[in-house]
Amino acid sequence: MNTLILRSYRLAALVALGLGSIVTGCGHPTLNVSALNAPPALGPTPTAIPGIPFYVKHGMCKRETVWAQPENTLQLEILQSGKPIATRSITFSQSFLRNSDLKALVGNLNLLAAAPKDSDPGKLCQTVGEVTNQWMDVAEAAVKKAQQPSCDVAPNPCEPLSDAVKSGDFLLLSNTANIVAEVDYEHPYYINSRTPWIGNSQVDAKLSADGTLTEGSAQTTDQTWSTILSTVGSLAGNFATVASAAVTANRNLLRGESAARCTPSSGWPVPSTDVVYRMTTSTDIYLHDHVAEDASNSASCKPIDGGVTDGNVTISKQDTPAKADPNVIKVSGQVTLPKADAVTKQ
Repeated sequence: MNTLILRSYRLAALVALGLGSIVTGCGHPTLNVSALNAPPALGPTPTAIPGIPFYVKHGMCKRETVWAQPENTLQLEILQSGKPIATRSITFSQSFLRNSDLKALVGNLNLLAAAPKDSDPGKLCQTVGEVTNQWMDVAEAAVKKAQQPSCDVAPNPCEPLSDAVKSGDFLLLSNTANIVAEVDYEHPYYINSRTPWIGNSQVDAKLSADGTLTEGSAQTTDQTWSTILSTVGSLAGNFATVASAAVTANRNLLRGESAARCTPSSGWPVPSTDVVYRMTTSTDIYLHDHVAEDASNSASCKPIDGGVTDGNVTISKQDTPAKADPNVIKVSGQVTLPKADAVTKQ
């Protein structure tokens, strides 16, 4: 009888010892979270991973600089009997608007486009000859200028962004720095379960679209695009202003004594009642969006002097609103139709 009592005491002590080890963490764990310094290398054979992979977010300093690049286009269309017979165009940067040859060319084109019916054909022919040579010179100079693009578009030789801003070819629109939450894809984590001593276990891991172990994510918008668009919109009228002010020649030169007999160049007819010169100008805006991120803390997360000139670059053409047709009248309102059961009496 005494022996049985001793054995019962020994069994109770053993069970108590086992329960104590589980409570203090020395038992068999049912959940395990591990981390690796790099994603697993995938190959032709199946790769074993220590659980369900997920990622965590960490704070990053996002520096963003947006530049605007205006590009102007001068287009000339020559019409005969109302149909275009020749079309030419020159595209150039904002700083090229100060080119003296361009101003002289635009002035002569304005004269040809507005030539009165009683203009002296000899004077008109002489002006057409000047325009022929000026167009070739300006087009060649514009191409030479375009051969040195911005350094965020092409490698050397190129024009640094700081020089482009000074010359007026680029306009700094925004330069910001903000702390944002970004997913750290370089360090994956794994969640897994292990079978407990008694019972079973289950892991329900819900991953968001970016791979984090959450059902939601936060994003920070650090640039108001309405501010950019209002600034960009003011650039489109610059070329039109310069073109209208470039008439430096005296319109009276087209009247008076006949100039020496001249023969117009091929493709450059003399304006007449049947031949019309039509010049149009337009400006396209290209946005250069530079983004650079690093692990700086909030105290050192500040905009860079001069803006971000490297990092990830996105170049997009900004759509300009279409000009309203002066011959179209917009009407708003409503029309009430007669009821279906209405009877019209004769």
